[in-house]
Amino acid sequence: MTIPSFSATFQSLPGQLSLARRFIHGALEKLEIQNKTDILIAVGEALQNIVRHAYINTKPGDFLLTITKLGDVIEVVIKDDAPTSNPELFMHQTHSPSESGGMGIDLIKKIALEFRIDPQPDGNITTLKFHS
Repeated sequence: MTIPSFSATFQSLPGQLSLARRFIHGALEKLEIQNKTDILIAVGEALQNIVRHAYINTKPGDFLLTITKLGDVIEVVIKDDAPTSNPELFMHQTHSPSESGGMGIDLIKKIALEFRIDPQPDGNITTLKFHS
């Protein structure tokens, strides 16, 4: 049995986010996912955080985006080549709405079944899981 999966690599630049969002939408269409909106919002927030924060004080790199349907779960894995992050510094914060942002992680946690960031020697792996 073949597991349906779609992957693409993007540069970690703000202008690439719209291309990545179109790729996600197209992959969800091919996987015949009805409720795409929440997945698009959560993954979009994760990608924006990677582009905005992970590559700070370093040159832009690339991230590999993989979307897989595992039974009734959609798994989205984002592998970046940014400097290794320490998720303990930001994953447990809570924020109030503000002009400067800060709500993305809280929003992702509310939407996703699972959300984690795993530091690797050569970057970070962000995993999000959703009901299909």
